[in-house]
Amino acid sequence: MKIYKITFEGGEGATGDAPRTIKEAAGLNVVLPVNTFEKYHYKFTGWSDGNNTYASGSEFTMPGKNVKLTAVWKYKNSDVPEAPASKIKATKSVNDFINRCYKVALGREADEIGYNYWLEKINNEQLAGAQIGYGFIFSDEYIGRNKTNKQYLNDLYAMYFGREADEEGYAYWMNKLENGESRESVFAGFANSDEFFNLCAKYGITRGYYITGYDLEAQGKINCFVARLYKVCFNRLPDKDGQIYWTEKLVNGEETGTSVVKSMIQSNEFVNLNLD
Repeated sequence: MKIYKITFEGGEGATGDAPRTIKEAAGLNVVLPVNTFEKYHYKFTGWSDGNNTYASGSEFTMPGKNVKLTAVWKYKNSDVPEAPASKIKATKSVNDFINRCYKVALGREADEIGYNYWLEKINNEQLAGAQIGYGFIFSDEYIGRNKTNKQYLNDLYAMYFGREADEEGYAYWMNKLENGESRESVFAGFANSDEFFNLCAKYGITRGYYITGYDLEAQGKINCFVARLYKVCFNRLPDKDGQIYWTEKLVNGEETGTSVVKSMIQSNEFVNLNLD
């Protein structure tokens, strides 16, 4: 009787030792182990074979081949307060932005549940464009496709720049990946780029600023809070430098929401807008 193996991986950004490899014959049930990996700001939710997710302690029927199960992670809840409710409706530009993410990142049309989820995040100012992009590129569905570095880079160029890779830029990012830089770090370079800033502006979406290793929903709410202040105080979307400056100040604890508001209403731009 031939014996097959189940091995375990933590996935992008995870640390720690893998659970013991399981060896068993095809057709027999095994019990999946407790997770032994850790991922900062994330909660383990199960093991994925690329098609389905299985809880620790659940039974898994050994197939007639070796299997690799990868840890699935969910962002931990944040204590950051909700951003003020947005008046944005499901405009054509917002619709187009969400549908574009599905087509470019996942290669399919949006499903109703998924579409409504992202629409709610935009309407309620919980995630900005950079964080929404992360949600697609690091989704279980995308990760489960086991893309090569070449495919990953081509997807980033299409998703964040709306174009094919240029030779010099492609070589630059491929060199980083091949020398051990994480996919999340490379992702941040695309998400925080001028090209993605301009692409988001085209759809009327706040691009935001992606911070590697920081809770996704927390940074999304902070980014949206900053963007909301720009709309209220200056009647415009934030410029890229302003978005980055205030987001970093809030994330690092150098400013509070109150102090940012105070700085904005004391700024020359605000005073000049309200001279009359």
